[in-house]
Amino acid sequence: AYLNLFLPIGRGASVKVGNYVSPIGQETGYAPANFFYSHLLVDNLQPGSPTGLLFEYPLADQWTVRFGPNLGWGTLNNINHSVSYAGSVSWTSRDKKTQIQLDYQDGIQRTQVVEDTSLVMYYSLILNYQVTDRLDYIMEHDLLTSDSRQVPSNATDNYQCYGLANYLVYKINEKWKTGLRVEW
Repeated sequence: AYLNLFLPIGRGASVKVGNYVSPIGQETGYAPANFFYSHLLVDNLQPGSPTGLLFEYPLADQWTVRFGPNLGWGTLNNINHSVSYAGSVSWTSRDKKTQIQLDYQDGIQRTQVVEDTSLVMYYSLILNYQVTDRLDYIMEHDLLTSDSRQVPSNATDNYQCYGLANYLVYKINEKWKTGLRVEW
């Protein structure tokens, strides 16, 4: 659970406090916000629900930034014994047809593939382009790096994982859309 506060500062700031759904990546933990029922393969490695603070502020009509400290993802307590950081910057064109967003999470993390003492960096770069009034193209590139991963021999090694996803979504009418997702 989290608290979402809207603050009358400048252009209107907001802050999430608690265990919130990470805004990193095209797909989200909120099912109605996702076009496809299934998720990307790299979604298994994306930050899920960090516990902490996330500040959001629109710098200008086209620019928005987010930043905040957290205890890592998928945790309600500080099992990592350190503070991690998440943030993003997004830009929207004046005609609202193009959006670019860069998200990141950095810090000591415990994930499905790394030890709890691993320094993990995760970023997601998203391009959303409205090709026509009915056709949208979305590209997402994700990268996770870690300074150690538990391997079967109980040794550790450096680890990298990445994904590239492409979406085409066609609006048939006001109630129906069809889509295609290709990932690598």
